[in-house]
Amino acid sequence: MQLKLTQFFEQYATEKAGVFTHNSDHKPPSFQSYYSILHQAKKQSERWKAYHVKPKFIAVIWMDQSVEMIQTILSVIYASGIPVPLHANMKESEVAAVISQTEADIVMLSTNKISLVQPSFSSCMYVDATMNKVIHDQRRVRTYHPPPETSMIFMSSGSTGKAKGIMLSDHNMIANAIAIQQYVRLDDKDQILLFKSLAYCSSWSGEWLVALLSGANTLLRKPFVHALEMVQFIKHHHPTFLCTIPSLLIAMNKINWKPEDLQSLRKMVIAGGKMPATMLEEYVEKLPHIQFYPSYGLTEAAPRVSYLPPDMVKDNPSSVGFPVAGVQVKIMAEGKELHSNTEGEIVVAGSNVMQGYYHDPQLTDSTLQNGWLHTSDIGYKDERGLLYVTGRKDHRLNVSGHAIYPETIENILLNQSLVKEVAIVGEQHEVWGQQIIALIVPEETRVTQEDLFSLFRTCLQPILRPKKIRLLSSLPKTSLGKIDRKKLLQIVEGDEDGK
Repeated sequence: MQLKLTQFFEQYATEKAGVFTHNSDHKPPSFQSYYSILHQAKKQSERWKAYHVKPKFIAVIWMDQSVEMIQTILSVIYASGIPVPLHANMKESEVAAVISQTEADIVMLSTNKISLVQPSFSSCMYVDATMNKVIHDQRRVRTYHPPPETSMIFMSSGSTGKAKGIMLSDHNMIANAIAIQQYVRLDDKDQILLFKSLAYCSSWSGEWLVALLSGANTLLRKPFVHALEMVQFIKHHHPTFLCTIPSLLIAMNKINWKPEDLQSLRKMVIAGGKMPATMLEEYVEKLPHIQFYPSYGLTEAAPRVSYLPPDMVKDNPSSVGFPVAGVQVKIMAEGKELHSNTEGEIVVAGSNVMQGYYHDPQLTDSTLQNGWLHTSDIGYKDERGLLYVTGRKDHRLNVSGHAIYPETIENILLNQSLVKEVAIVGEQHEVWGQQIIALIVPEETRVTQEDLFSLFRTCLQPILRPKKIRLLSSLPKTSLGKIDRKKLLQIVEGDEDGK
């Protein structure tokens, strides 16, 4: 029998382990056991009855990163609702769009968020996070009802800025958490550093549920603004497990720190993007006491699809490994599975694959075909079955008949000392079809375009060399921290601010 999330919580939430909340670097953390958090969530779920909610009500949750946010999300699940957690740093307009798109019944707000949404009330109930105050109540009649298996909805803007509501079931997340725990093998002596937003599926399946499964403590902290913050936190608070993103490690590689600063870490999962191979090799060399797990996934897969075992990282730094337990991966093109070492679209099947996109049957049908999730990611498998991700189907450039993926160039340039951030886009060209443009945040202000063109000649083969460069102070990002390629194109087309 498949466990429900509520059954999972009851089975694994104990008094022995829990959450250490670090709200300030200058104060000792507070502690709440998993059992206590669960108990409070169940009590809070009873209060939903006073609001006359119906089963499968949708609750958008816009709160600061906190135990209270976890507790609120759990209370919605216990009340048979569907939580939609949002990033604390989302803009008011983005929150309003999610409320409208999901036809939310309830919006839960931290105290400091209440004043931000008052001008944009829509037809739903707004409640403060304590549930002591109803700010506004004008509920709508919903026109769309998610599949009955839907347990949570995660908003993903991808690289285009268009929000998608990804519907996941209890089984999607629990199966993925179990698969992750099978290879990271944490135990009750571990401390998991959870700083990624609670709006991310990976924070739930890859950290929160794994913490419950393993009996490990969770060190909860707001997202780091600077890589140095992360190094200092690890140095002083001694987590043993970290799941982080390549951009933070890339930034960390360009600041001063010592291997002993990370001495407490024993395992590190790299998720949310591809790590430049040469930089990964440097980390493995510099931090031999840490087991590194490069991985690949997407929210639609709840999220983990594959991982590379630590003992294979040194010899295969460009790979994202083998499928996790219970997941199958194929490389497809034009409806046919391709042979090894041939690039095509990565498609995935398994109990982790989503229920679909909220209120978007057309996109759901094009993405889920015959039980397979079509990821739009491009890659290949070698003769051993190791998976390599080389780009995005919707980012592909056509340069003189060559299919070129921006990520290939970006990963090479991110390894260079002159480059802090980079994004590659294409511009229409009457002879070549498209020409490559590099939008670069240089490591130092004195770096010139001439310096960078010289760099291209040393590290890129001719077909990959950008023909134009735009120097920027920062790259536009979505609220979820991904490069906003839609705004990049607007910058290239002449809108300096990318608005």
